[in-house]
Amino acid sequence: MYVTAAPVVKHFSEKSRVLVEGESLQLECRTWGYPLPQVKWTRLSRWDSSSVDIVSGGRITLDNIDSVVNARLTISDMSINDYGTYTCVAHNGIGNQSDSEAILVRVKGITILQCSFIDSFCFWVIKCFSHGIVVIYNIVLVE
Repeated sequence: MYVTAAPVVKHFSEKSRVLVEGESLQLECRTWGYPLPQVKWTRLSRWDSSSVDIVSGGRITLDNIDSVVNARLTISDMSINDYGTYTCVAHNGIGNQSDSEAILVRVKGITILQCSFIDSFCFWVIKCFSHGIVVIYNIVLVE
């Protein structure tokens, strides 16, 4: 007799992180269940709210951890386009569970002007210099 169990995902230790353009990101989706879960990664873009499935290739690698398929996500040479919320979804045919981490990628040379906490939201004003043009982004990070 076999007992089946829907996946359980151990929550990420951090819910948000700031990386500088050019750094690498590594996220691990620690999960268990029976049958053994597989992991799918997605990124919700903070620029246009689109959701993208993440697949291995180029700067992106997906590795197995303890026989769990695609449990480790590594993105090398992070760019501003990698900014967003990364979600791992563990599924095994019995059920699924997920966890997310927000990743802010700073462009080299930007200056953070202000950070104030209002009603559990952090409002960041970021000043970017590109080819002599000043661009200001207002970014809201949710805990």
